[in-house]
Amino acid sequence: MVGDSKKPVRVVKARTWSGIGLSLAAGLAMGAPVVAAGTGDVGPERLWLAQAEGGEGGESGASAEDLSADATVEILTEIGEIEGNLLTGVAFQRSGQVDKAAQHFSHPRADIYPLIEEALVARKAPPFETELDALTKAATDDPASVEVAFMAAMTAIGATRAALAAEPKDEFAGLVALVRNAGADLEKGVAAGAVTDAGEYEDGWGYIEAARAWATRLAGSSDEKVKKAAAKAVAALDEVAAGLPGVAPAADAKVAAGSDVVLSAAARIELAAYGVK
Repeated sequence: MVGDSKKPVRVVKARTWSGIGLSLAAGLAMGAPVVAAGTGDVGPERLWLAQAEGGEGGESGASAEDLSADATVEILTEIGEIEGNLLTGVAFQRSGQVDKAAQHFSHPRADIYPLIEEALVARKAPPFETELDALTKAATDDPASVEVAFMAAMTAIGATRAALAAEPKDEFAGLVALVRNAGADLEKGVAAGAVTDAGEYEDGWGYIEAARAWATRLAGSSDEKVKKAAAKAVAALDEVAAGLPGVAPAADAKVAAGSDVVLSAAARIELAAYGVK
């Protein structure tokens, strides 16, 4: 939940496909039911949830000394979470809920950015804490300048991401991890189609919006495999977004995209990206 500095950033490393995982995702992609009618069998989305929650339990962070692909995936995922919070914040700002906006703008700088700061220096990627600080200050002291500060922060984040020069397979791994983290938040924030924890729902909503932007960027690749996989990711995430009634749903709004839908989308995205180098 935003504002809870004890909440760890959940970075879930995307797992290498093996027989059962690939079969489960293939079933999802083909439209197979996730739970057999009347059997009570646990469907694939619960397996994804178990994997996602398995990433919790300790504060994550990319080591400055670790220049491996796995560490790069963690950095990309955490950057995605930062973007998700900023997107949530600006949505609240545009709806006039400035206090909620300020909460979401300040959370990344206080709780997420420190986890990747040293790793960015080690990779000679440009920092963006100055832009995050400026956005937080604008939200509290000069709301009229928030839009400009938001765009400056997002531009700086984009420059940092570009400097990381991640391989497409690592980009997709980070994207999948971010979507799974969204599913874990929605598992906590939504029950029976209704929001039960606003903070968890807001985080999940923001992560999905950040994931959609991420997938859209990848869809602009000149590599046909990357482009096709990203197009499928965009389609899967658009379906999820259609089931999330905005950043702050009305009390009687139906949340159709629960954690099972989100985690199934993550499986579809990973399957689509299978074979991307």
